[in-house]
Amino acid sequence: MSQDKRSILAQVDVLEREEQYHKAEALLRNNVASLASDHELGLRYALILVKLGRDRDAERTLRQLLSQHPDDTATLIALGRLLDNSLRTKEAETLYRSFMEKHPDSHEVMDELCQLLVSEDRKDEALESARRHAMIYSTDYHAYDALRHVLMECSEDCQEALDDEDDKETALEMAASNLLEQLRVLGEVKSAVEHAPPDPAVRQELEEEARRLLGEAEDLERWSKWNKVRLPRGFKTEVARVTGLVLSK
Repeated sequence: MSQDKRSILAQVDVLEREEQYHKAEALLRNNVASLASDHELGLRYALILVKLGRDRDAERTLRQLLSQHPDDTATLIALGRLLDNSLRTKEAETLYRSFMEKHPDSHEVMDELCQLLVSEDRKDEALESARRHAMIYSTDYHAYDALRHVLMECSEDCQEALDDEDDKETALEMAASNLLEQLRVLGEVKSAVEHAPPDPAVRQELEEEARRLLGEAEDLERWSKWNKVRLPRGFKTEVARVTGLVLSK
């Protein structure tokens, strides 16, 4: 990276932190001969345009960048989010799916696609896609990102069902099933991480997630006792087994 480019990006960083987006946009526009010729600066410029509410200009810039670098994940995701936020969700979905056809191992785009499906209340479809993706690329722990995020979204539905007075047994079964799947996925992620270069931050994240889920399991136990509804058979044993696996050194 040239000194001039590094200096420009540093100045843009400061202006963005101060929420001076107009000045950041002007800095990029006035100091770069052709934003399209530098992908990093061009993408940064487009993202600032989004913050300024100039969606049409941002979309035009992103599409131009994408035409020159069709495999760039960051640019594609930026365009997809812009379309989704502009209530052009179908276009965003088509964009993600077309990219996935060419790059089926793009874990980031799969995550974005599943989040879009969840926002459209298509959680079952998101779960199916995320599970299939994780199964195909099971040796890469990032392949589980979409599934972990979808399961967390589904857990909110389970909590709402628990808060409802109707059919406590079904609500508890749903919540317990969701929590166990979250834990099992975490165990699979732990196995994948062990075959990757050591990353203390990732291991710490997994341990924190396991402890959070263990706390939720304890909450479910208290809820079941309070409401006099039995947890599914083997629930406690499976929780102990998987959390022990994730928390083991």
